[in-house]
Amino acid sequence: MSFTEEETKLGKELFEACSFTQRPVSKDHLETVRSVMRKNIPATITTSDLGLFTDEEEATKKKEIIQGDITIDGTTPLHVICSSFPADANPDELEVALDMMRELFQWGAGWMLLDEQGQTPGCVAWERSKDAKDSVLANIYKEIVAAGTRSEVFLRRINKSENVEFLSDDEDEEMEVDEEEDEEPRDGEGDVQQAIADAIKQAKEAGLEVVVDGEGMGEVPELVGDKKEKEVDLAGSQMDYLKDKLTYSEDNKTLITTQNDGVMMDWEDEIMQKSADLLVSRADKESDGPVVLNVGFGLGIIDNYLQSKKPSKHYICEAHPDVLEKMEKDGWMDKPGVTVLVGRWQDTLPELLSQGVYFDGMYYDTFSENYSDLVDFFDHVVGLLAPTGVFSFFNGLGADRQVCYDVYKNVVEVDLQEYGLNVDYQVIKVNKDVTGDDGHVWDGIKRRYWVVEDFYLPVCTF
Repeated sequence: MSFTEEETKLGKELFEACSFTQRPVSKDHLETVRSVMRKNIPATITTSDLGLFTDEEEATKKKEIIQGDITIDGTTPLHVICSSFPADANPDELEVALDMMRELFQWGAGWMLLDEQGQTPGCVAWERSKDAKDSVLANIYKEIVAAGTRSEVFLRRINKSENVEFLSDDEDEEMEVDEEEDEEPRDGEGDVQQAIADAIKQAKEAGLEVVVDGEGMGEVPELVGDKKEKEVDLAGSQMDYLKDKLTYSEDNKTLITTQNDGVMMDWEDEIMQKSADLLVSRADKESDGPVVLNVGFGLGIIDNYLQSKKPSKHYICEAHPDVLEKMEKDGWMDKPGVTVLVGRWQDTLPELLSQGVYFDGMYYDTFSENYSDLVDFFDHVVGLLAPTGVFSFFNGLGADRQVCYDVYKNVVEVDLQEYGLNVDYQVIKVNKDVTGDDGHVWDGIKRRYWVVEDFYLPVCTF
């Protein structure tokens, strides 16, 4: 991205304002941001765009793909605000900084753009605020989470809108005129649309082919390296995952794919124990025992805990042939009161709906499915959960970054409300051997799927 001499000057003024080198933080800082934005300087401008390198390594570092994210070769104004806002700021200064962030978001600043260290603005803010959660810095972090929530909810609405009403030519022309007159982005739209556009542009600049899977701006772009055969992502493709060979460790502590993806690991034991306790917590004490469902057997941890609760009926849904073979070997197919639903839940649960089965507890813990699949599962929860029942799931949404985890905690609440479900969270501390850098829990695992310190166990009820 290249800029004229005047644009470069404006960009430097923007970064200067966001650095808060002048105190107190005042309306002048906010006015600088507004003025620069109105002169069409992108809110996603980076230090490298302006030649503002911190060292030679950052200046020469090439754009690359890290775990599916696009690394931006430079630091955005949002990064600078999050790293530079004074910890001793007063409430008035804080409000100015928050207004600056909101202004940037309205003009398309991306909450998930990465700096040279692979950190989002939220990651930077979290590191500064995590040990002082009542400080002014915590409010900077919360603003990032709020913006991320708006963006993700808005993006989901775009993806969800499959039935588009087609406009006549006259209506289409009227809409184009209206869009031209609307110079400033609507609140909540600019950040998502600009982030997608910037992602596509950055990918092309990095020499990658961009393939949009589907129609419309709301689809997530797929990045394909030049002249390289794309490796199948077993964690993101259910059909490929179901064909893959899974391996149980000899001590039954891990279940992995041929790509060394961790399908399930025994560090999740405490989470599964408390999840099992939750699933039977609202069952009628005068009944013959709770009726429970678990989708995704894995290592069988939660199902063993559920068996200890003496359920009257225990349904287990599992689709992978290797897992089913292990279940057969371990005697699950013959356990009294246990019904194994062989196949994908999308194919097996509808029959239960027609049979009038109701569950005291339902649990969802699949591999190779994404968030949209979980939302589809909510449809079945509404039809199968008893009025006094409880639904939960293994909440690993965005658990490789604290800011993503907090954003999706909010997104889940929004989506569950549409299904008439309330959600609270029980907090479970995760062992430092899992979250820290010194533990050997992840030895041999392709990618850590957990780094956050607190597990939010969803408690979903009518």
